[in-house]
Amino acid sequence: MSSNTSPPPALRLAAALAIVFGSVSLVGMAASLLRGNMVFDLGVLGIPIGRGLLEGKVWSRSWAMGLSGFGVVLIFVTVGWGVVSGEFRGVSREPLWLSGAYFCLSLLVCATVFFGLRTCSVRAWFSADSSDRSDSTGWVKPLVVVGILFAAVFAIRESMMERSLAGLFAVHTRFVFRDASTGGPIHSVGYAIDGGTYSNAERDPFAPRILVATTSAPQGLVIKLTGLSGRPVQVTFTSEGYQPCPYTLGDQSPEEVTLSFEPVK
Repeated sequence: MSSNTSPPPALRLAAALAIVFGSVSLVGMAASLLRGNMVFDLGVLGIPIGRGLLEGKVWSRSWAMGLSGFGVVLIFVTVGWGVVSGEFRGVSREPLWLSGAYFCLSLLVCATVFFGLRTCSVRAWFSADSSDRSDSTGWVKPLVVVGILFAAVFAIRESMMERSLAGLFAVHTRFVFRDASTGGPIHSVGYAIDGGTYSNAERDPFAPRILVATTSAPQGLVIKLTGLSGRPVQVTFTSEGYQPCPYTLGDQSPEEVTLSFEPVK
């Protein structure tokens, strides 16, 4: 073998995947530690294993093949159990399609590492004299940075999503309307909700999701609001001949509210 021979493409790909996913696992461990629940992720071993692959360490190839092979088996067992038991969605908090995409990606990575390290070119490179190999460890640090940045973006996004979801509250309130001067019922009332209702197409995912139902009765018009919101719901009621009547629904949504309209002077 000629001097300064670079690692085969299959080995470089396996090393890159191991290092990047090891860095992702490292960020995941740091995030769990910040939440007060330290969880050790075996994936973090991908960083030293990937470096060892680039250095031509036999132990790193053995570990990489062993862990990736175990990963392939574990994925098939997990998905198979989820399908048989009908609890595939329970494997992850994500939607079903996203869980499936995650498992497919994990399977692809594990299979690429396992079978890539079994190729003839990789075996020949490991069996060659170490003095003939070029130093490729300079890629380790950039790959670690890429993995950390990639995982950090998703960790921050997930944290923001969790905080937003924690702030959601239910809206379940009936509104009845009276004339402030006479106390009599009002039978015609319009409304406007800040952030829209279910009929709007694209908007903030945490904006109010409100269903509106109106009922006419002898005692006056009744407007019922139900749904979810991640922030206070601003509602403005209007009626001809009266001043607008605004109302704000917060996280303590009352069951019934009586609003009095002031006549226009």
